[in-house]
Amino acid sequence: VKRLDIVDEDSCYHKMLNSVDYYNYASGKIDTNMLNGEECTIVYDVDMIDNVDYQRVTTPSFDEEVSVHNNSVEITNNLTGEKTVNPLQFTKSQETGNYDNDRTRITTTGGIPTYRYRMNPTNLHYASTVSIFPQEMVFGFLSNKDLWSITGNDTYLDRDAVVIEGTTEADYGAKLNIAAFKMVTDAETGIMLKFEGYDQYGNLTSY
Repeated sequence: VKRLDIVDEDSCYHKMLNSVDYYNYASGKIDTNMLNGEECTIVYDVDMIDNVDYQRVTTPSFDEEVSVHNNSVEITNNLTGEKTVNPLQFTKSQETGNYDNDRTRITTTGGIPTYRYRMNPTNLHYASTVSIFPQEMVFGFLSNKDLWSITGNDTYLDRDAVVIEGTTEADYGAKLNIAAFKMVTDAETGIMLKFEGYDQYGNLTSY
């Protein structure tokens, strides 16, 4: 596990974009409305050393479990009973891409940004997207460092945390109905502990 102190916006951005470099184990529960717009609960447990991971995602219309063990990824739809098993593709030992220059991970083609994603050694898509490896949210909300800043430090869920506040790019924010946002990020790991998105009138629309 590497160490990087969050001292400014650049180090914060780097740590969140590369969070899996800064922890080996994590477990928790996430409540969110940012997956297909439904109220959603995600329970997860990650062990990237032994490649034993678990995730259960439940919404009013969806109930899925992912179990990673014995070099395989088992996905079970608890509503239909359907089960699929795939070989394990991503491990932390295979991931060599701690890209020191994060700017090279964003290019522009025809005026449209293109993002270079790292493979996900947690093998848990939903928990990663909104919290434990939030590459997509970091690219979307934090790439333009003129639009956000670190506004303080806090303790959240007994963790030392950094508070980030900002506004969104107009086009990106319009798609999500988010004009302004607040993030609480774990200082040690770069995991996103809390997110709140507000519309142009200050109403909470995403969390």
